[in-house]
Amino acid sequence: MRNLFKLLYLALALVTSSTAFAQVVSINARNEPYSSFPAIRNVTSSTTPVDLRIAALTAAAGAYRAQAPFDERLPAGSRFRMIYSDGSSEIGEVETVSSSLGSVPVPGTQRDASGNLLSGSSGGGVGDGNGGPAGTGGGGYAGGGGWRGGWACVTAGDTVQCFFQYY
Repeated sequence: MRNLFKLLYLALALVTSSTAFAQVVSINARNEPYSSFPAIRNVTSSTTPVDLRIAALTAAAGAYRAQAPFDERLPAGSRFRMIYSDGSSEIGEVETVSSSLGSVPVPGTQRDASGNLLSGSSGGGVGDGNGGPAGTGGGGYAGGGGWRGGWACVTAGDTVQCFFQYY
């Protein structure tokens, strides 16, 4: 009986430890079905203006959710790697699954096609179009449906703090 509990404990530990090391989902804009969406097809690089990248990230996350098994979908708070048609990439974060502006770029994750980190890269977000304080990566454009919000990141040394607020 004791050996059975040890075996069950070991099995449980193995399963839970493997989920802790789960990799970030990669979405390649060069492949179907993603390449057929205009919002994704028209964004060719991680240096494209942030409002267009937000639309591409949101469309890609939605397309992924539509075809992924239920337990592998991208819920709010999850991150995924977007690879654009030129080979550059960035990490997107799902802010909400119920908005047309649901995913945003994570600041400091934009890379060129060779995998080199792009200096000065920033995220973006929805908002009133006024942007955030200098160096925050905030701002964006007006949202639809009568709501507005803002997303910003502040860098202090090696620490990046990000927040999203609806108002």
